[in-house]
Amino acid sequence: MKILVVFTVLLLVFSSCLYKNEEDITGICDTSAVKYSTDIVRIMDENCNGCHSTDQHQGKVILDTYAQTVVHVKNGKLMGSILHKSGYDAMPKNAAKLDNCSIATLNAWIKAGYPNN
Repeated sequence: MKILVVFTVLLLVFSSCLYKNEEDITGICDTSAVKYSTDIVRIMDENCNGCHSTDQHQGKVILDTYAQTVVHVKNGKLMGSILHKSGYDAMPKNAAKLDNCSIATLNAWIKAGYPNN
């Protein structure tokens, strides 16, 4: 009985970590009010800034500030890399593309003129 309780608790703990974003839980990806300060920073922190920050600027790419992120938005490299398009370095490196909701969120922010909000 004790083993069953421990197994159940461990199962609940580990399954709660499976969801990366709201879309995984609800099936809905709300991109109607994307904000740089919350949504975009979260995506960058979770997926990019481990290698592309002021401290870790691999490939001379920095994405941990608004100004630096916009540089890579404007030259098309951010989305080209994230979408694994031909002619761009696929990012995250040696990994699958970002989840659909993260990509949709980035697209919505860019289409809105990439506001610093």
